Amino acid sequence: MKADAEKAPTRHRPWSEWDGWPRVLARWGVTPTVAALWGMHEGIVALAPSVPVAMGPNQQFFDVPWYHFDVGWYYWIARAGYLPAHAQMAAYFPGVPAYLWLTHSVVISLAGLQLLLLALVVQVGRLASSWGLSAKRAVMAQALVIFSPALIFYSTAYPETWVAMGFCGALLAMHGRKPWLAALWSVVAGLADPLGLLLGVGAAAWVLGGAFRHSWSDFRAGTAWGLGSVAALAAVMVVLAVNLGQPLEFIGAQQAWSARWVWPGAQAVQALTAARVVPAALAALAMLPVVTLGSWEVLKRVRESLWHLAMAGLAVTLLLVPLAFYSNRTPLSSTALFLSLDVPAAVGIASLASRRLGWVSLVWYGGWGAAGAVLFTHGWFWG
Repeated sequence: MKADAEKAPTRHRPWSEWDGWPRVLARWGVTPTVAALWGMHEGIVALAPSVPVAMGPNQQFFDVPWYHFDVGWYYWIARAGYLPAHAQMAAYFPGVPAYLWLTHSVVISLAGLQLLLLALVVQVGRLASSWGLSAKRAVMAQALVIFSPALIFYSTAYPETWVAMGFCGALLAMHGRKPWLAALWSVVAGLADPLGLLLGVGAAAWVLGGAFRHSWSDFRAGTAWGLGSVAALAAVMVVLAVNLGQPLEFIGAQQAWSARWVWPGAQAVQALTAARVVPAALAALAMLPVVTLGSWEVLKRVRESLWHLAMAGLAVTLLLVPLAFYSNRTPLSSTALFLSLDVPAAVGIASLASRRLGWVSLVWYGGWGAAGAVLFTHGWFWG
């Protein structure tokens, strides 16, 4: 009895510290919680094609239900390059085609994208921790990113995963005062998609903040970071100049896809007053108050440091630009997809004082994300 009384009480270790978890995975940040989030995401994506929904007008590529719409353009560029007879190709930046060309196999490229998504979940968690969130709130930030309306695009040959990785990587690098690493991540994001070039806004905020503080070291750090976006844009222009003879053809290509710029909010008004609203536009309207609230939470800490200023600048830019970009002759047709990439806003939502509001936002996001996965895999337009 005495021996039993002297036994140390058993401590119930949290699941994230499970002793049976491989140390090599934990060392890279892949905890059981991260693996569970990733597994749930992959489960939704895997089951989406089996949901009994009528097939839409768009046909899948390579008999893969997760390859629809722009995936065909990316593969065409990967195999044939940019063709002068199809100048609208210039709307698609060369990062994803380069990846598809390197992996060559559809199976290998698809598997690699799933591993990239796993790395993104880890990166979002690290970014949330750097922001000062607890482990539980960091999990919420991770879930808000991967279960957003862009859920399906993180598992297919679209640039969203690369862009989100670039956002997280650059911000984490600047948090650790590694501007050249941030520049490298900016190159990755900028080569993947025009939205990736918006990391230059964060760099510009850092430069201006350094100048305002009369800090030469901060000014140099922000400049070094910004050179990544400049290098990415220059590389895209060189590729287009060599293949199409026009380094700025990506601007004209957006017009070929009936894309134009409008005042932020104009699309929302049109969508609300339209006789028919596409599901993607409904998702955008549903996301708008949540992303706005998250951006406001980030904006409230703008004075704490240049890093917080850069985060706030990126959060607000990623809120306004999707609202101003009008594509496909349909208001808010791609806005939900673009708003889903506002990773700083997701961190802001997770930091809300009301945890219940954060969970409501997550359920709201997840519902639209799952619906989008079903529509996309059945050939219906989503984002």
